[in-house]
Amino acid sequence: MPSADAYRIYRFGMAMANHTMANKEGPTGNHAVIVAYTDGDDEIIKGAEKTTGHKGNLAADRGSHEPTDTNNVSPVSKLKRNKYGV
Repeated sequence: MPSADAYRIYRFGMAMANHTMANKEGPTGNHAVIVAYTDGDDEIIKGAEKTTGHKGNLAADRGSHEPTDTNNVSPVSKLKRNKYGV
């Protein structure tokens, strides 16, 4: 295994830690993950794809879409202030 292939070295280490793991690769396989947080980021990524001739794959859509049964209320109670407001 070439030492320049950091991902394969990482996966080898994971296999040593748990040699019974069934999933050999994550959901993105052996591909880089690039995240666009803004429309500007998305424009930069698409420009780089066009310049280099690479085409990315969309792994997830934008935004946070929680299922309706997901708890969105914190179980931690709010801090109570003392008589001095601290």
